Amino acid sequence: MKQAIGQTQIINFVLIFIAITFTFLIATLGYMKAFKVNSRIASHLEKYEGYNNYAKQAIRNDLNTLGYEKKTNADCLSDEDKYDNDRELNTQIEGYNACVKQVGVAKKGNYIKYKITTYVKFGPILGIEFKLPIRSQSEKIYVFN
Repeated sequence: MKQAIGQTQIINFVLIFIAITFTFLIATLGYMKAFKVNSRIASHLEKYEGYNNYAKQAIRNDLNTLGYEKKTNADCLSDEDKYDNDRELNTQIEGYNACVKQVGVAKKGNYIKYKITTYVKFGPILGIEFKLPIRSQSEKIYVFN
């Protein structure tokens, strides 16, 4: 015997498909914004040759323009950094949910690199807020002293 699929089942399938599609679209847009913020921060660090007052001001102006999430208590220490003694080199960008960590000066090349961490925020989904870190690294910034 053949049985027909009812109209309500087809509407349910279409609604579920639309919900999944929009979820992926929202996740992709959030990831793109966090990655764009990472690249802008890296370009300012390279332009001003480090994380100094000029770079801080340019980064804050850029984050205001992009509409990045403002937050004052970002967790800038990752699991590998919690046992590191160089905590002063790992700083939060003031007022934003983003962190910059100086990797250090290499002994052979006399250059500095920065690790940049921004976050993609999802939620609250079922009462739980998800926050995924997006990490990148700047190019070598040579120190001429």
